[in-house]
Amino acid sequence: TLFQLKALQSRINPHFLFNSLNTISYITRTDPEKGGELVKKLSFILRKTIEAEETLSTLDEEISLVKAYLEIEKERFKEHLNYEFNIDSSLYDIKIPALILQPIVENAVKHGFSLTKRNVTIKIIAYGRGNYVYLVVEDNGKGISEETLKTIFNSSENKKSFGLKNVRDRVLNLFGSNAMFKIKSKINEGTKVIIGIPKGGTPNWILERLSSMTKNLQGKS
Repeated sequence: TLFQLKALQSRINPHFLFNSLNTISYITRTDPEKGGELVKKLSFILRKTIEAEETLSTLDEEISLVKAYLEIEKERFKEHLNYEFNIDSSLYDIKIPALILQPIVENAVKHGFSLTKRNVTIKIIAYGRGNYVYLVVEDNGKGISEETLKTIFNSSENKKSFGLKNVRDRVLNLFGSNAMFKIKSKINEGTKVIIGIPKGGTPNWILERLSSMTKNLQGKS
């Protein structure tokens, strides 16, 4: 999973960077203060993405990353992009896989719009039920066809689904059969990604595996 995290870090979306810099450059001409705030948010995103040394993070940290990303994209899409957060406040300190939400949200922004879908709303939800924590990213975008859903995780070279595949693989590798990763989608209605992971802290065997993987990497460097 650490290798998969590094792979995700190496695939920072150049289109997002290019569009963000263009947006910030334009805004800075008329509103330098807001432009400065956006620069800080972009720096925060890059730092969090590049410097993520741990495979696990807190929900609070992951939500902060998603908020910074969406605030930048909001300046680009204006009224055409809206978002909502519905987070159980008791879950902010739980440990979850790092960089688990932002790639899914980015996928919703990148592929949600179409000629017929000019306005997209994204909902980010986190709640506990029984012994599980559920993380949901839902949008009302253009959706994914049934045919595409059947093959979306088949190829590691599928650039459009790389983020989704990476997140799914890391979740399943960390938690095995105790985890859930589902995608529900309908054309012109939207897409919902649901992640379910065990509640109440990280199992010891996961911590031991991560510690062993980290030591192996350090030994090779």
